Amino acid sequence: MKIKEGYLLRQFGDNFAAVSIDEQPDCFNGLITLNRTGAFLWNLMSKQDCTFSFLLSHLTEHFDVDLNTAKTDLENFIAIAKKAGLLYE
Repeated sequence: MKIKEGYLLRQFGDNFAAVSIDEQPDCFNGLITLNRTGAFLWNLMSKQDCTFSFLLSHLTEHFDVDLNTAKTDLENFIAIAKKAGLLYE
């Protein structure tokens, strides 16, 4: 999985937002707000194609979170990104 090109992550204080910079009519036309964890995942997925296990491993290494919570959070993040059409799979 990888974040599609044409999106930019911006930080506003402690908050993050992903916005479309692509003017194609079929692209996501909105704003997605992210917390620190979401921004961490976004940064990983915007640089390279990532597997679920790669992302899960990095989440548990970088944040003080148990495996089950990290897995649930990652599944939710991926579901939202897929629904918005932000991922190459």
